[in-house]
Amino acid sequence: MRMHLADVVLCSAVGMGCSSHPSPATWQAGQYELRLENVAESLPGAEVTADFFHEAGAAPLLGRVFLPEECTPGKGRVAVLAYSLWQSRLGADPAIVGRRMQLNGSEFQIVGVMPRNFASPSGAQVWIPSSAMGGRGVR
Repeated sequence: MRMHLADVVLCSAVGMGCSSHPSPATWQAGQYELRLENVAESLPGAEVTADFFHEAGAAPLLGRVFLPEECTPGKGRVAVLAYSLWQSRLGADPAIVGRRMQLNGSEFQIVGVMPRNFASPSGAQVWIPSSAMGGRGVR
């Protein structure tokens, strides 16, 4: 099932406030179809720029966030997960980093898990580099 980006907004990562002059760290919200072990579900997420997590003052609980080169077109098939998704769907597996999953039919490698108190933009369960979809949806 092909999912489309919804509620597209560019916002400043600092304070998460919308602005007509966004900071270099921006995000684009959407709905994604996550497929793990042949079970699919729709969940909220965001395409983010390389400096998104740094500008938001957030560090991962496990693994890492995106490297600058992963935000280059054709290089960004990586994902960072929300704590709640890691807990509920992945059994809080401490060895999750490096595992692969499917988003909208494309394979992504999990590179990090964010702490429990981080879910920005509101309710996001997965983050991918902005280059991974180019604003058009994963192909």
